[in-house]
Amino acid sequence: MLQRLLIKVITGIVLACIITLNAYNYGSAVVYIEATSENGNMKKIYKDLRAQLSFKMIQNVSYIDTTNNCITLTFIVYNDMILERCEEVLHFMAKNKDCSRIGYYIVY
Repeated sequence: MLQRLLIKVITGIVLACIITLNAYNYGSAVVYIEATSENGNMKKIYKDLRAQLSFKMIQNVSYIDTTNNCITLTFIVYNDMILERCEEVLHFMAKNKDCSRIGYYIVY
C-alpha cells in the first residue's frame, strides 16, 4: 500500500518536472480555431468565442476570417499553458448550442 502511494507520488513529481521543462523549451506555434454554425447565428458564436478567449487570457489573436459561414481565428502559442487554455475554450465552445462544429489545428 505504501509502496503504491510512493510510486504515484514519484510519478506525479516526474510528470510535473516534464511539463515544466516542456514549457521552458516550447517553441512558438500557430493555432487556428475554426467554428461553424448550421443555423447561421455567427455573431453570437463570434462573441462567445472572443469572450472565452479573453476569459482564458488568450488575447494575441492576429487574424480573424468570417467567410463562408465559418469563423477562423489565428494566434501564436508560446507555451503549453496557452495551449491548455485553448483546449479549455474548445471544450466550452463544443457545448455551445449555436456552434455546430469547432476544431483547431496547430502548425509548429
